[in-house]
Amino acid sequence: MHRFSYGSAISASLCLAACSSLGDSSTTGRTGDLGHGTFSYQCVDPQQDTACAGAAAPSSFPPAVAVHGRFKLAYHASSADPASVGNPTIEPVSKEFLVRLVDELQAIKPGTVNVVVRSSADSKVIDFTPIHISPVSALQIVDPTSNARDAGATPLTVRAGATISLLARAYDPRGEPLAGLIGATWTSGDAKIAQVQSSTTPAAGALGAVTAVAAGSTTITATTEDNLTASIAIMVTP
Repeated sequence: MHRFSYGSAISASLCLAACSSLGDSSTTGRTGDLGHGTFSYQCVDPQQDTACAGAAAPSSFPPAVAVHGRFKLAYHASSADPASVGNPTIEPVSKEFLVRLVDELQAIKPGTVNVVVRSSADSKVIDFTPIHISPVSALQIVDPTSNARDAGATPLTVRAGATISLLARAYDPRGEPLAGLIGATWTSGDAKIAQVQSSTTPAAGALGAVTAVAAGSTTITATTEDNLTASIAIMVTP
């Protein structure tokens, strides 16, 4: 197991989501390596993050996060005296692998990096857990309303004037879905038949809004930051 060296933690603290929910046992998570509490993974957008798949929270701590994936962490101390822990802060050991985006973490490159929890009372390390980051080997377009794995297996029929949402999801080299909210840009093969727009809000991630314009067929394509693509055929009916 990838072990943490107390002297290697960076000095800047990072408080990520639900830092005050000490002792909350209602959240499914992973026990820290020092055994003083539980880390829980939280989705930036539950509908878009495969770890949540539309649920309010994941059923278990995801095994790996996609490169460029964004997520949140919370820590729930099991200490009988929460005052001794204070309001803990969560910080990645290395910015080479994880960076801060306000109250989120974003995976930067493949590897394993420890995330530590520090007491706000005396800055001592309370606990830590490894985060595994995987490269994205495949991208698939899914229907975010049904969480179908491959919405592009058959042409998608849309009535002219209607707008639908599509979502791009990341998979690892073994074909397993990766956690984390990734980003994607969307393009249409023929904007006269169907137009697509990537949302301008950061939380939208890989969500694309497709508006059917006129009868005909075209292809909608999603492209990630690493230039992986996935496409879906669209058939617009009158």
